Amino acid sequence: PPYEMLRSLVGSEMCIRDRLDLTAGLGKDGMLLATLGCDITLVERSPILFALLRDGIDRATCQPNYHHLRITLQLANSKDVLTSLTDKTLPNVIYYDPMFPHSNKAALVKKDMRILRQLVGNDIDSAELLALSRQCATQRVVVKRPQHAPFIDDQIPSFQYKGKRKEYALGKYPQLGLSDARARAREWRTLIKAGIDPRNPTDVPSFRSCAEAYIS
Repeated sequence: PPYEMLRSLVGSEMCIRDRLDLTAGLGKDGMLLATLGCDITLVERSPILFALLRDGIDRATCQPNYHHLRITLQLANSKDVLTSLTDKTLPNVIYYDPMFPHSNKAALVKKDMRILRQLVGNDIDSAELLALSRQCATQRVVVKRPQHAPFIDDQIPSFQYKGKRKEYALGKYPQLGLSDARARAREWRTLIKAGIDPRNPTDVPSFRSCAEAYIS
């Protein structure tokens, strides 16, 4: 699942104190990392997206289940943020999710991504930001890219985590309440980790999951 990939790459260990998300966008990945217990700073250059994020974070942290989130939001250009860092403020991990390059696929890009592209445009400074990030991060730089997209500035990463995202619909509101949705999500995560598709729980575990369970 996406949250497992993020946790593995960005890290939720206590030794990793500071994480910097250079491209907050709609805040999905940043919020996900925050719910994993990460201290994270989100940087967004679009005033419109910043206002939406500010409102969303304020609303979320007013709720009992999210008041503990440790999120810092900055309206700034990522390059300016990186160049202003000092030895004492260098982040352990930098997460970078540049705008995906145009695809030749016939299928239309999701509506939220089309709106995001209209607001922030293309990331023409990707190579420069990646170089600065590698200079600033004390532990690692994590870059999110489509599977078949070229590497930024032809820089081959030291490690790649390739995965195909799957999304599952838990149910419709208000037929499915929030507490029931959370309980179902926990149950489905357990099934997914066991190699079982929660949409068809009668499926037998995959060979890979059986092999991994046997080895462990």
